Amino acid sequence: MSDLETLTQDLRSAVRAAAPLIEGVGKDSRALTQQLGNENGPALTALGQQADQALKSPEGAQVGVLRGAMHDADVFGGRLRRAGGEIGRFQQDLDLAGNHLREGAKSQAKLVEELGVETPEIKTLGNRLTDLSGAVKAAGTALDGAGRQIDDVRDSVNKLLRSDLGADRAETADRIRAAQTGMRQGADELKATLGKAAAKLAEKEPDRLAAMDETDALAKAGEDGSLAKAADLAKTADAARNPTPKDQEVAPGSASRAGGRAHNPASPTQERGL
Repeated sequence: MSDLETLTQDLRSAVRAAAPLIEGVGKDSRALTQQLGNENGPALTALGQQADQALKSPEGAQVGVLRGAMHDADVFGGRLRRAGGEIGRFQQDLDLAGNHLREGAKSQAKLVEELGVETPEIKTLGNRLTDLSGAVKAAGTALDGAGRQIDDVRDSVNKLLRSDLGADRAETADRIRAAQTGMRQGADELKATLGKAAAKLAEKEPDRLAAMDETDALAKAGEDGSLAKAADLAKTADAARNPTPKDQEVAPGSASRAGGRAHNPASPTQERGL
């Protein structure tokens, strides 16, 4: 296998390894956003109803209402823990995709060096890899924020779980409502952050698909020799666009004649001192 074949195969392998990871995180983050929205909405509404119930219930009955709210909040926290695990997996996949894209960029640079020219197709692919790497990095940064938001929501849950069961009706209602407010705010922020991560990857979906097709084509061209021919044509075209200036041109044989005059006497008489 020639060096060109090896480099094009390496480039294709890197893109093919990164592409499904990027696609998977995009799809799964959208699904998680939808799932959390479907599950958290009713739970948060129920907490609001429990706060009203605690306030209106007979004195002493608020303890049972608070216990129910604490149970619901604990279930809510469990969903967040599972979501945090999913987000951790997303981050690992994006880190791995980023590594594959960096390897692909290295192969692309070596390919240009081996060919001695950057063909338009290879330049376009290089730009796609750069754009995909940027999207992966931006999505990863968003997911870092999602992890922090989950911690914030769990703080609100834990405050409710530590509530005093001996509190009166008004205090019990206030604590439930405060937990609901914090949980809702954090859940909304988490949903927006996950959506942002998914959107960053979705924006570059055309580049992901095109990069796979283009690396397939490059690998085939490396095998059948057409890539080397295309590089030669690109060099010829580049030379035609950037000809050597007339004042820098050297006539055939002129360099050797000039060198001869520089080392030979001007005339036989001068050599003899006459």
